[in-house]
Order: sequence, then C-alpha cells, then structure tokens
Amino acid sequence: MQDFDIYIPQDRRLALVRGLALPDRTCGAALFADISGFTPLAEALAQELGPQRGAEELTAHLNRLYDALIHCVHQFGGSVIGFSGDAITCWFNSSEGTVGTEEKKIAPVPLVPSVPVVPSLYAVACGLAMQQAMGNQSAITTRGGATFTLAVKVAVASGPARRFLVGDPHIQVLDVLAGHTLDQLATAGRLARRGEVVLDAQTATVIADHVHISGWRADETAQRVAIVSGLAQQPHASVWPDTPEHNIPAKHAQGWLLPAVRERLRHHSAAFLAELRPVVALMLHFQGIDYDHDADAGQMLNSFICAAQHITAHYEGALIDITMGDKGSYLYLTFGAPVAHDDDAARALAAARDLLALPHAMPYITAARIGLARGTMHAGAYGGTQRRTYGVLGDPANLAARLMEAAPDGTAWCDYAVYHAAERRWVFAALPPVRVKGKASAVRVYEPLSERDRHAVTSDVQQTMVGRQAEIAQLAAQLDEVVAGASRMFIIEGEAGIGKSRMVAELVQLLRARGMVGLLGAGKSVEQQTPYRAWRDIFNAYFGLDELTDAAARRARVQAYIAEHLPHLLDRAPILND
Repeated sequence: MQDFDIYIPQDRRLALVRGLALPDRTCGAALFADISGFTPLAEALAQELGPQRGAEELTAHLNRLYDALIHCVHQFGGSVIGFSGDAITCWFNSSEGTVGTEEKKIAPVPLVPSVPVVPSLYAVACGLAMQQAMGNQSAITTRGGATFTLAVKVAVASGPARRFLVGDPHIQVLDVLAGHTLDQLATAGRLARRGEVVLDAQTATVIADHVHISGWRADETAQRVAIVSGLAQQPHASVWPDTPEHNIPAKHAQGWLLPAVRERLRHHSAAFLAELRPVVALMLHFQGIDYDHDADAGQMLNSFICAAQHITAHYEGALIDITMGDKGSYLYLTFGAPVAHDDDAARALAAARDLLALPHAMPYITAARIGLARGTMHAGAYGGTQRRTYGVLGDPANLAARLMEAAPDGTAWCDYAVYHAAERRWVFAALPPVRVKGKASAVRVYEPLSERDRHAVTSDVQQTMVGRQAEIAQLAAQLDEVVAGASRMFIIEGEAGIGKSRMVAELVQLLRARGMVGLLGAGKSVEQQTPYRAWRDIFNAYFGLDELTDAAARRARVQAYIAEHLPHLLDRAPILND
C-alpha cells in the first residue's frame, strides 16, 4: 500500500499509524508555494516528443522539482495538506496537538496570542529553503534545445485554523484547512511575486526580531505583506520520523484516491497515469460557512462536498481539489480525466446545472457560480517520493477560474471550446466577450440555458457526404435486410482522422430514414478496465436511466422492464449491476 500512503499528508499519515485523530481546531503556520512556468514547458514537450512521451517527460520534471520542495517541508516538520494545480498548501503545527515532532526552543518575544512564533519561523525557514532549492534547478532545457525558467513564490500566515476530513470515503477523502488564517494566506499569496517569501502583516509584526524584512507591499485594499530576505537565526530541522506505511489500514489509505486512479495504480506504476488529453475544467465558487466560529462548519462543508462528489460521479467526472480563499472557496472538477467520454462537455454542463441547484437544498451555501473551459491538459500523478497527488494541470483550468470569477452568482459561464463541443446537446446564450487575466484578447463567453432532448441520437451530418458512396450503399442494403427481420453487424475500421465517426453519423441518417431507433455507446483505450464501457451509454438510453441518480431506482426500473417484456431474462439482470 506504499503507493497509496504517499497520497496522505505526513502528519495525518502518522496519526493513522498510531490510531490517533487530529483535532479539527488547531494552531500553527500555513505556507503556500506556487510554481510558475510549467504551461509553456508542457506545450514544448508535447510538440517535441508527442502527447504521451511529452506528458511522461513533464511528469519527470514535476516530480524532481516537487521532491526538492516537499523535502524542505518535511525537513522543518511541516505537512503538505493539498495540491492546487501548480501550488501546494502546507501546515506547520504548534506544539499542542503535534504528532511526532518536537518543537525547538527559541528566545521568547512579545506575542499576539493568535500567532504561534515557532511554527511561523519553521515555515519561513522552509520557504527560504524552497527558494534555494528552486534556484538549483529552475532552468530546464528540453531535448530540442529550448530552455524554460521555472520559479516559485511562497507566502506564510499563522494563527488558529480549522482542519477537516471531508468527502465520501467510497469516492475520495480530502484534507482541508479553513478559517481566517487561510484567508490571510490567500491574500499574501496574491501579493507575492516570483522568487519571494512573504509574510502576512500580523505574523511579520510578531516575529520581526527573528527575520530580516527587506520591504513591504500593499494592495488597493491596504492589505500588506512583508518581504523576507532571511532569518536572524536558523531554527534546527525537525525531521519527521520514519512511518511504517504497511501499518496503515488499507481502507484508510485507498480512500484518499479517486476510484479510477486507485484501480489503475493497482495494475500500473504512477508514471502510467501521465498523459495529455482533452479535458473540461469546471471551477465552482462558493461561500457562506463561518469556519472560525460555527461548531458545525465541518459537518456543513462535508455535506456540501459529498453532494458535489455524488453529482460529479453520476456524470463520471472527478472532483480534483478544494481551495480555500479570502474571497470565497472553490472546487476544481474535471470531465475527461481520469475517465474520458466523447460527450464530456455535455456531461460537465449537466453537472454544472445540478451543482448550482445545491444551495436550494443547503441554504448556508451562497454565491455559487461556475466557470468551464475545455482544452488539452496534463493529467497524472505527480509530486515527490514522500507526498503525491493526482492532478489535471493546464491553461483551461486557469481560464475556467477566470470565468468563474466573472460569472454572476447562480450562473455558469463557459468558453467557446465547451460551447462548440456541446452545442448539439445544449442550448446556449452568447454573451459579450470578456477580458481575463492571462489572455491577450477578449474571450468568447456562453451561458448554457437548457439541455436538448438527451435521448435523441445526434448527427454530425451537415451536408451531403462526398465520396464513400460504395460504403454507404453497402450500409443501406444491409439496413434494408434488418428492416426485413435479419440481424447484421458492421465493423468500420481505419486510421485516426480518416472519417470513421463521419461514417457512423451517416449510418444514423440511414436509420432515421427507415424509422429505426439508434442507440450509441463509446469507449476509449484508457477505459479498457471498465466493464461494458461502450454498452453503458446504450443501456442508459434504452432503459431511460439518465434522469435517475439513485442506484436503487435505476435497478428497479431495469428489473420492471425486463419482467414485463423479457421475463425469461430476469435471472440475468445482475449482469447489468456494473
């Protein structure tokens, strides 16, 4: 289970080994480290080496870099709580409630009670060590001779925090830090620049005698951060003890991984997960929970996350991570990784519609709004040898976040790529183009309004097909025999891009012309381990299961239909359980 254990934060892992539960109220220092420069590197590697080899090469670079950064975190007794794209959020706990570390003595200074000095200094020391480690391997030269420079910015804030375990264990468990200290961290992170370590103002004031501050920076709201250039005295390292990973119960370890990722890791190494693939990124903004003062905040967040996971799983997407911020929090969901479908854009829009309905059932969730974008992204397991995650990285995620920020509450906005991929399944309203950070020109924006008839078989036929008359005539002749009572199977094969999907669309037209019903299903090579993958779409349409989310209700409908129409096959119904 070692591959599964490294998906768990270090302090949580050690607590599980010892049979302990970490408290949901804690005090310490939070560190945010954000790496920039991976997107152009990913594009260059894909062009030089191809999508698959390029993804593997990018993962190797990611792992080397994160290995060095995570080593710095563990060297000073910290834990990587979560990954958010190119960034990591880490926690350095105070002596109260710390599992497995011994705080070092530092000369007392005048304290603000909410700011713990020792964890703050460990976090700053970690940030400075990260910058040094980054400087040693910031330049990456590809095999084609192109050089890319990576950089990291680090922010530190300290004080009390809430820490929750959320999520359905059958889908995935997530470790979440929340509260005012994390809000301060998010503000500091926005004000930090490449190559810097910054402190929130309160922490900087408390530990001013122990750090060298080279300057201050403020935003338009007068929020300030201190830029740290060094420490007056380097604290001793507080290395974590070795963890006997084999002692962690399997049920605890595997619950930290998405089911599709877990199954693939059982049969392949983590490197096998690395791939470039088309993905729809969905960002969901929400707020309304008082993490600092509401005793039920953890339960409320867990209910919301579980509901979001169930909606996402219904459309076979994945909830990748949760990010807490001072202007609200957001969920990052993907459709197309780790499991892909031909209609991922339509699935993502259906999920967005259902997610926006959650505040009606959970009134404490407010300001829900969604952004969606589609494009090629890097998907795979990445991180160091001591801590890892499964993530989906790329520019579409950034664009989805910008659209989420711009969308009005209660709505979903998407880019042209999502609109184009789903326009036959959804009705859209075209909105005025918007300018977003990171894009030189305005972005075309669309609002999904309603879903078209989801049981209708869509056709890509826009005009008369040129060529393939002999093949079309063969299909037509065979279909005439089917109308007369015969059964037929066609196999259409050919290299990528030769027109197989176009020929299937022509077949749909021939079916309609004869008054026949067509049911379509699809599976891709990455889904070879999914039972009956191509048949799932067909069964869903045939039995009318798409609108049913409850497994028992879906099962009951299938059993009732078989009992009425094909009772002699009722004893075979369990075959459809998967």
